[in-house]
Amino acid sequence: MLQLRKGNLVRKFNLYREWGWSNEQALLIFVKFPYCMIFSESKITAIMDFLVNKMGFSSSYIAERPALLTYSLKKRITPRCSVLQVLLSKVLVKDGFSVFSVASITEDKFLQKYVTCYKDESPQLMKLY
Repeated sequence: MLQLRKGNLVRKFNLYREWGWSNEQALLIFVKFPYCMIFSESKITAIMDFLVNKMGFSSSYIAERPALLTYSLKKRITPRCSVLQVLLSKVLVKDGFSVFSVASITEDKFLQKYVTCYKDESPQLMKLY
């Protein structure tokens, strides 16, 4: 945190507030998970935009799980959410999944639990992923 300038820190707090986090929430998250302040503003915006506007999660959901911001949007979050959207559309998994749980499991466990076990019902999952 010593590497951050005061102006950068203020901009990050403002960015989180733009996504609906209160000052108290942003401060609590900073204390709980200080790494959320080192990510670039473009990374924060991209992940928040995807999860809130495209996937329909509330910004408070992400505030409760700030470690979501550590994952790559292109390499982990988007591909895994795309697989889950297909599975949801075919009613192969229940709605209300935890994107944090899905993002945080290992590659092998994700493939086993959400891709290979549904290869007969939905063979395009491996290509999609």
